[in-house]
Amino acid sequence: MKLNATVEKVVGPEKKVILADGEEIHYEYLMSTMPLDLFTQRVEGLSSETIQTAQGLKHSSTNVVGIGLKGKPKESLKTMCWMYFPEYNSPYYRVTVFSNYSPNNVPDINQHWSLMTETSESSAKPVNRETLIDDTIRALIEDQLIESADDVISTFHMAFDYGYPTPSVERDSILKAVLPQLEPFGIYSRGRFGAWKYEVSNQDHSLMQGVEWANRVAANVPELTMPFPETANAMWGK
Repeated sequence: MKLNATVEKVVGPEKKVILADGEEIHYEYLMSTMPLDLFTQRVEGLSSETIQTAQGLKHSSTNVVGIGLKGKPKESLKTMCWMYFPEYNSPYYRVTVFSNYSPNNVPDINQHWSLMTETSESSAKPVNRETLIDDTIRALIEDQLIESADDVISTFHMAFDYGYPTPSVERDSILKAVLPQLEPFGIYSRGRFGAWKYEVSNQDHSLMQGVEWANRVAANVPELTMPFPETANAMWGK
């Protein structure tokens, strides 16, 4: 097993992965969870047309802001997990009461609590990352989640370029053109950005994509979640 090993390229016709340190790994089947648009750029054997087609996939970025606070949350937040905020004044779309998940998420659960916010970003929705923490604190006060900026004792910000795969109108035609071109090389692209299907990209969906892929290559059992998301979601909803 190798962790934190950067893949330089995949030589499809030879079923070979070349790592950044020069090591070569031969495979029979390869499952990639890399963003499909980036992964295709590293696969030798794909046509330039296929690679270019994959670049048409769209995604949004996610900015995670953590807010550490002194005191305790207001009564209405003590049993909350996460909340959604569609209002214009809120830079974030979701707020999680992070300290409710574990007392170990704060230094002292009797003296501290915390929030985690998520703010989406794309070319259609730019975000000023330099002011995002201040904008988040302002909105948390306006949304009556915290009382004062004086209660904030720590902040954290991390930006993830690939946050959500966007289900654009051309997505299905792109996937139909790109994914089959990988399979002759024993390559299968799965997961949140591997399959690029927003409707089956939660953690549970992604896990099942992996399980079903393993069953397919090992026992020739047809996959369900990735090719038939509506059926999979209907089954899981019962």
